[in-house]
Amino acid sequence: MESLMDHLVALLSKPVQDPLTPEIIGIQSRGMEHYVCRKLAAGHGICAHMQFVFPDHLIDTMLAKIASTETSPADPYDDDDLLWAIASVLQAPDSSFSHTPLGSWLEQQHTTTALSVFQLAQQLAQTFRQYLLYRSEMILRWDQGEVGPDEPAWQALLWRHVTASLGVHHSARRCFRFLSAFQRGKLPPEAFAALPERILLFGMITLPPVYLEVLKALSHHTQVHLYHQLPSSHYLGEAKEHADRPLLDKLGKVPRDFQHQIIEHDIDQGLGEDLFEEPTPVHDLARIQADLFRLQGTSTFSGDPGDTSIQIHSCPTPFREVEALKDNLRKCLEDDETLQPGDILVMVNDVPLYEPSIEAVFCREKDKDKLPFHIMDKKRFSGNPVALALLTLLRTLPGRLKASEVLALLSLAPLAQRFEFSPSDLSNGSAKQAFAGAKTQPIVKSTTCPTAHKTAGALVSTACYSV
Repeated sequence: MESLMDHLVALLSKPVQDPLTPEIIGIQSRGMEHYVCRKLAAGHGICAHMQFVFPDHLIDTMLAKIASTETSPADPYDDDDLLWAIASVLQAPDSSFSHTPLGSWLEQQHTTTALSVFQLAQQLAQTFRQYLLYRSEMILRWDQGEVGPDEPAWQALLWRHVTASLGVHHSARRCFRFLSAFQRGKLPPEAFAALPERILLFGMITLPPVYLEVLKALSHHTQVHLYHQLPSSHYLGEAKEHADRPLLDKLGKVPRDFQHQIIEHDIDQGLGEDLFEEPTPVHDLARIQADLFRLQGTSTFSGDPGDTSIQIHSCPTPFREVEALKDNLRKCLEDDETLQPGDILVMVNDVPLYEPSIEAVFCREKDKDKLPFHIMDKKRFSGNPVALALLTLLRTLPGRLKASEVLALLSLAPLAQRFEFSPSDLSNGSAKQAFAGAKTQPIVKSTTCPTAHKTAGALVSTACYSV
């Protein structure tokens, strides 16, 4: 990643001809946007006039700039519109769904809750979004009423009901019309005059094949720079399904498929430059990286107890995980004076699950030197503390609460303010011991509790039911 970032910093040191035109950089997460901004600011002294967009928005924006290309001011197939269009069909299905798997399921609606119908609509909306990106040819056939022998006919039928409501001007059709016009030479050079001087995509893990085709077509009329990571400079297809390379076989499918797509579309890798750097096996993590780079077999660990490059911590709860994380981050910063908090990236698989614990552990008032942090990729309501507290509370209702979960819940600002808790009340050892021995009681009247360790049992019931 550092090599790619250095190349990007050098490239952007050469400004475009129009100083009022922003640089357009495609990213796949807001965390990557934060990383790129920091590195560009460090390299140039400032990071400004940058427009970070996700790949789908980038493609739509570029197609909208091309004259004679049919465009729409807003995508009628965004997540919400597609979800509610499907939900409306499921709530009032017509006779065409009879004798289909979906029709059989819908006939059981007298025993099916509205929530189940909505959840099914969510899953179908996600499936159709993937179809638009990765099976665009199938979607175009469905638009014409054609269904392949191995394709689910009931999904095609549902899709046609959706297009009757939203129209057929979806992303797959927009890309198809552009590529068809480009390949037939129907777009003169002046049609591309509004394109920016260069298009950048950084840190790409994968892209839909149709997006690669569009980017390749655009590269005939403007600069297109695609920065992507691979674990090895060798062709990853050589390591496919090799028993002696289990890590690469299990975790390398996405980069292997993306590398194959790039080769298949004849896209020059690395912008004509070799940006690969073979890791030096100075510790266990680097040893694994070096073996993956060379496509070698299973790595051998050193067994050195002082080698902490790979650590595994087994913790009972997310709250305890975050506490262990904070302790280890402090140790890393103390041991390495060159390491800065901004150089650290913490990855989690469920941000909403860990967000309350992160806020509680990293914002303790007793810490003299707090670790600065920023949570990326938050959900829609995470910026609203009351909504976050409510959603967190609702997630706890189906089961019993552990002591650490109660502490994390009560550490949220709205609940802490309601019960007049300070961070010190919830972080001392007596509070944890009190909650560890507490048992959930029936619903009780909400009361103000000055300290956690005095009324632990009441707090459990009050926090869970009387907000």
